[in-house]
Amino acid sequence: MDDRSFKLILGSLMHDLGKVVYRARQIDSRAHPLSGHTLVSQFLDDPDVAEIILYHHAKDLRSAKISNDSLAYIAYCADNIAAAADRREVEGEIQSGFDPGRPLASVFNLLNNNESQMNHRMCNAEEFNPPGKISEIHTSEYNRLVQELKSGLGAINWEPEYINSVLELLEAHLSFVPSSTMTGEVPDISLYDHLRLTAALACCIYQYLHSLNRLDFRQELLEREAEFYEEQAFVMFSCDISGIQPFIYTIASKGALKALRARSFYLEVLIEHIVDLILNANSLSRANLIYTGGGHAYILLPNTGEVLSRCQDILNNINRWFISTMGTGLFIAYAFQACSGNELMNIPRQQNPYQGIFRSLSRQLGEKKLKRYDADDIRRLNIASANNSGRECSSCGAVDQLLDSEDICQLCASLHDLSREITRSDTVLVVTQEKAAGQTRVILPNADGYDCFLTAVPAADVNRILNQEAGNILAVYAINKMYTGYKYSTRLWMGNYFDDSGGEMPTFERLAERKEGIERIAVLRADVDNLGAAFISGFVRKKEKDEAKRNRYLTLSRYATLSRQLSMFFKYHINGLLRGDAGMDKRFSLGPDSAHPRRKAVIVYSGGDDMFIVGAWDQVIELAIDLRRAFRVYTVNSLTFSAGIGIYPDKYPVSRMAIEVAELEQAAKEIDEDKDALALFGQSMIKDKRGNLSLKADHLYKWRDFEDGVVLQKLRLLQDYFRSAGDERQAFGNSFLYRLYGYLSTAGDDPINLARYAYLLSRMAPSGQSVPQRERELYQQFSSLMYQWILNERDRRELVTAILLFVYLSRKRKED
Repeated sequence: MDDRSFKLILGSLMHDLGKVVYRARQIDSRAHPLSGHTLVSQFLDDPDVAEIILYHHAKDLRSAKISNDSLAYIAYCADNIAAAADRREVEGEIQSGFDPGRPLASVFNLLNNNESQMNHRMCNAEEFNPPGKISEIHTSEYNRLVQELKSGLGAINWEPEYINSVLELLEAHLSFVPSSTMTGEVPDISLYDHLRLTAALACCIYQYLHSLNRLDFRQELLEREAEFYEEQAFVMFSCDISGIQPFIYTIASKGALKALRARSFYLEVLIEHIVDLILNANSLSRANLIYTGGGHAYILLPNTGEVLSRCQDILNNINRWFISTMGTGLFIAYAFQACSGNELMNIPRQQNPYQGIFRSLSRQLGEKKLKRYDADDIRRLNIASANNSGRECSSCGAVDQLLDSEDICQLCASLHDLSREITRSDTVLVVTQEKAAGQTRVILPNADGYDCFLTAVPAADVNRILNQEAGNILAVYAINKMYTGYKYSTRLWMGNYFDDSGGEMPTFERLAERKEGIERIAVLRADVDNLGAAFISGFVRKKEKDEAKRNRYLTLSRYATLSRQLSMFFKYHINGLLRGDAGMDKRFSLGPDSAHPRRKAVIVYSGGDDMFIVGAWDQVIELAIDLRRAFRVYTVNSLTFSAGIGIYPDKYPVSRMAIEVAELEQAAKEIDEDKDALALFGQSMIKDKRGNLSLKADHLYKWRDFEDGVVLQKLRLLQDYFRSAGDERQAFGNSFLYRLYGYLSTAGDDPINLARYAYLLSRMAPSGQSVPQRERELYQQFSSLMYQWILNERDRRELVTAILLFVYLSRKRKED
């Protein structure tokens, strides 16, 4: 990264910091460019950065005495595209029309035709901050924020290697600060999201104009501003890793949970590493990363031949590395779509060009996946197959690169070691070109197609490694923590919770252990419903008749904010929700007692829009409802997710668990058009009228029906009735319910079974003169409801599920 690029990023990232100072009126009430310059100049004395901050509005630029190649012109243009409007009003300069106390509105307020008016309180990005009825941000909060920014800026090392530290500082403090407080705008874009997108656009504009030797930025971007917005100066890049599920789930049963977590962790780091290879090769920062998660990424690039050629070379080299290392196991598809500033601003709105960008990328990725390999790649695959030893890795089944002394491949052996390291809270990941000091070294692809190395080290050792091997370091990754003092450091948000009551990653066996009830584990798979449609057209206001008004909220800023908010929920806040410290008022419990604050579970994967969690069977069901409740609050009811939950013995093959729960998840998504459902336990083979066989989920519910109808109504009735009685009735309860379960399966179609059901209920009636009246009343209520429910198909299905839950919760070990 050259010096001018570095200064452009810095200036763009800090050009609007004066808004924070201006809103803390007791400190500085001047227009925000002046306030911002005063703030930043205390820590960074650079004329290029100063010009960006002072002159990023048209009025100021036209009268400024600066050179025609000043970076301020680029920041001005990038600021307009990021804001999707040419703001002539300057906060602080124009007193009317602005409300400095306006809070940040939820980006979900407008999603999927929602009409909510929920806002966020101002806090650090790490806090779980679901929207609520927040009416005002007081100036004292901005005063506090100014002091925090000063403290953070004072600790920054102003060198290119520390650029990600600046991004992390701004993310930490400005994620819940509105970019604009103008009363005529929707304030749902945070100041952090606006600043990072401005920096991303500015770098693209700079490289694009340099590639064409058009260096009179005043002429290009101020005098010919409208013409430049028509030029395809940008490229939206997308990549997607195929083969993720087989890579994660095709493992041996021994130490399966550690292996699952390590392989999932590896893939999360892999996509971040590939993103950094592309960004670093093109002198870009992580501000240009629009989204990453689930093996997928979007990056905003400059539209130059050199950049596109560089990216293609890197990605083709990575695919060749996959062939030599993993055969056909993994493959990365990629796509480029050139676009203009107007298209990123969705102009003209009547034509909705923004949607076309992502539809084209999706189509290109699909085509790339159908034509993975060229002739040279196929020859490499044939050579690799011919050279394998015939022995299989005992963990993943691979037949090449096995270690001489063991029946395990090099990658599995290193991932096994990594599984120990990632359980430590102070672990930092260092990526090096050559092997570095450290116990765990996992191979990754380098930009040239050769190996580089991922090393897990304690945080205390990072500075030593950076000093000793300065030229060897490619990246430093801190998990859920910010280390602004490290070169090349990037904080990765990651769903990495595990129940550590035993001091280390639990096994399936330990998760299944319990004092009462059936010893089983459960697997949860879930993802957001209709998210693709939400990203393409979620901000279209369908009730508006005017086409321009319908599409006015379709902007890159809004989608970048939406992506980041979803990532924060699934990659970070999910950890606090499972720990029990994320601020949710009440945790769900299958039993009448309060839920345990820490869930007995392990996040195998959570990111982007989906999750895979393993844990004690009852707690997985409980945490699924907790997450669903939290997600609905977090997204102000604009998004839902559907899930499958399978329950298994701890020795059940992992690959089968993954397949079966995926089928349950799919069944939940097919319940109806709105989805928002849960399928659990398993599926049965059914035959239609023509004799065709198919699978049907036995216990498929809308979340609300499961929560209210199955658990809070029917399961609670069973618990209250049997557990309030003496030992005799409790002992009789399970055998009674086993028989009842069989009758319920056909009671709606068979009058004989209906009669048997009534007879069975009558046998439960307390008899004898000594029976207390209260017990007789309890039985009357119980039998009346039980008989009423069998006559209704929906109630009958819910009762069947409730009986299974009750039996699983109360089953004795000898019955297991």
